[in-house]
Amino acid sequence: VMARTYLLWGPAGTGKTTFALEDATVEQPAWYAEMEPGGFRRAAPRLKLAEDAVNVGNYPTPMQELETLLAGIPTVGDKGNLRADLSYQLDGWVELLNNVVRDMMAAVKAGQRPVYDTATRYWYIIRQAYEEMVQKGTSAQSEKIAQLKFTWPNKIMLQSHEFPLAYGLDVVWIAHQDSVFGSEPPVYKADTWKELPNMVDVSLQFRIASGVPTARIVKGAEAG
Repeated sequence: VMARTYLLWGPAGTGKTTFALEDATVEQPAWYAEMEPGGFRRAAPRLKLAEDAVNVGNYPTPMQELETLLAGIPTVGDKGNLRADLSYQLDGWVELLNNVVRDMMAAVKAGQRPVYDTATRYWYIIRQAYEEMVQKGTSAQSEKIAQLKFTWPNKIMLQSHEFPLAYGLDVVWIAHQDSVFGSEPPVYKADTWKELPNMVDVSLQFRIASGVPTARIVKGAEAG
């Protein structure tokens, strides 16, 4: 059977994670990349998963990020004037991205299909890692890295998508939704890397209808 890629998107609490993991088994396990805390914990009570059916990897925002963010808070000057310290340095994002990619590759080689939760946060991690490399490089290095502003993040996202397919495994991306700017009435789209909705085989938009999680097929595979 040919491997397929899925994009599950919509508001929080509409059953995306539950849908992504409900058919995981010991024979066909999943690697769940939890980049936003609580996704698996909220879905687990609704799932009847066998032990070892899901390998959960946790990838929280780097703690160094909070520590350095505090340096950017406006402080009071000598004469009561607010002074903003904008020397905000990114830290920990490159290590975080390396952890996600390394764990994904190991999981795929072990036959575990990847479930990225969320694609929204993963794209943010990639962009932050890139910006951290620019900040921490020497002047010569930063100039070269800066030239890769679009190509490097795109390459990381593309290879994260295609690596499991090379091993014959499905790939599941979970994403938030965002409104299309200026549309009236509101039109929604998946909030993620702009190429992803076009690349996946199946795109499902989740919502709550009459109190029940419902998915609308935005893009279907051969079987519909």
